[in-house]
Amino acid sequence: MEQSGQLTTLTCKHLYIHRLNHNSIETLTGSNYSKWKQDLEISLGFLDYDFVLKEEPPQVPAADATTETKTKFAKWERANKMALLIMQRAMASSVKGSIPKSENAKKYYEAIAQRFKESEKATKSTLLNQLIDMKDQTAGAKHDSR
Repeated sequence: MEQSGQLTTLTCKHLYIHRLNHNSIETLTGSNYSKWKQDLEISLGFLDYDFVLKEEPPQVPAADATTETKTKFAKWERANKMALLIMQRAMASSVKGSIPKSENAKKYYEAIAQRFKESEKATKSTLLNQLIDMKDQTAGAKHDSR
């Protein structure tokens, strides 16, 4: 009887962690990519799904494959599906439309990273140019006032 209570407690804790982390991912809108990525990685890590973002998918097991091989593939398949669903849920519709669809969480994650790394580079370049322009204007104003 006590084991049942411990199991219920563990299950409730797991559900709490799942809800806490799944819902705590800030919706990706574009400008918040770094925060979204961090939230996503933490959430998937808590759920033990993060390995699908790092590893290539295993081969589909043959009919005569070992139970261990079939279990490993089933674990990857479930984690991959859940990671995709969590990523898609945590993105604005406009962002989803700009990312090529994929059935592989790792490839989808990489496509998102590629999309926003390019965007971040453009933003950094624009801000740097604005800063240089402001510096030039300030230097020109000081020169004119002499």
